Amino acid sequence: MSALGMIFRRVLGVVGAPAETAPQGPPVRDAAPLRVGATRAARRRATAGAATLPVRDVTRDEHDAKSYGGQGLFLARQDRWDELDALIRETDKARAATPGGTLVAELLARGAVTDALEPGPDGATAPGLAWLHEIRAEAPEQAGRALAVAWAEIATAEAARGDAAPAALPVAQRMDYHAHLAQAAHVLEDFDPIALDSPALAAVHCTLAPVWQADATHLADLYEDLIDLDPANPSHMRALGRALRPRGLGPFGDLDRAARATAERTADIWGAGGYTWCWRDALLADPRGFERVEIVRFVQGIDDILLRHEDQHLLNQLAAFCALAPDRRGRGAAEDSAIAGRRAQVRDAGYRILREHMTEIHPVVWAETAGHRGDRMSAMETGERLARAALDEAAGLLRAG
Repeated sequence: MSALGMIFRRVLGVVGAPAETAPQGPPVRDAAPLRVGATRAARRRATAGAATLPVRDVTRDEHDAKSYGGQGLFLARQDRWDELDALIRETDKARAATPGGTLVAELLARGAVTDALEPGPDGATAPGLAWLHEIRAEAPEQAGRALAVAWAEIATAEAARGDAAPAALPVAQRMDYHAHLAQAAHVLEDFDPIALDSPALAAVHCTLAPVWQADATHLADLYEDLIDLDPANPSHMRALGRALRPRGLGPFGDLDRAARATAERTADIWGAGGYTWCWRDALLADPRGFERVEIVRFVQGIDDILLRHEDQHLLNQLAAFCALAPDRRGRGAAEDSAIAGRRAQVRDAGYRILREHMTEIHPVVWAETAGHRGDRMSAMETGERLARAALDEAAGLLRAG
């Protein structure tokens, strides 16, 4: 067993991951076999509705996120920064991610700085930031350490921003926000994501786009680098769509061009699915997107995703979108029959996923897709209710013929 493998086994034991579910190493995404049509079990219960479908109270995505964050925190508390740096670089090289697409390298880095970000007695900036910069100065050549410190600065910037848009902040808060982002960019300036073959570093560069006041072209270039480094991870494509979604009443042209280009570059992995992933979150957030999206390509992308991937977390993400997004409308919006038809096609694609592919419910995914804000218990209740209602509707339509 490699030294890094020993680290995984030792650290996972310390953070208390259940023996029967604890990951034995980074969940590397191997190419999934083509999946043609529905499983037999899915067909058998297609007309039964929601009653037979189990609920996953704690998903693998949540379990992995907590476990890897705990590993980073443990190694930092033990002052084992060299081991942490090696582990971050190893998982980054492996493109390891949770089922929801969060990079393991990011989880390790963010977990490592948890203690340092505890606010001071007066609620001011976390006093541990200065200590983290000292830790980084001890080994400035280590990309893993730099990544952890950069995420600490980003987390501090986000705390200063709160829920407000940066432009809406009072001057002092806005300056504080940008200062911490600029500090994060400074920490990473000697680490080139392309040269280091690092999706984790490329993802941070995308997060730091406000530092460079990136326009749509610059944003698309940043995300192109990230997606090309890690094309099998749909979370990067979803983030691209969110970044390029127009604010206010702007057009969707930049997003659509980027979605088409992304689909072409990732066709060997996703077919047309890259187009779908880029549009998914944007359509969910802004109903006007249905006026612009190329619906034939979008639905083909859903079919291509279903042919290639069978992860239930991913399928819940798609099914929740298809079930919930078509019912969202802009205030006072009048739609013609063409747009209504596009919504219907997305809804029909969701029915296919629900009837033929889903084998378990991930309530938190459904709650997040619906924009639920509340504690975990209420999210579980809301998500399960939404999922079971959609499953019952899909089964009822099938029984009705």
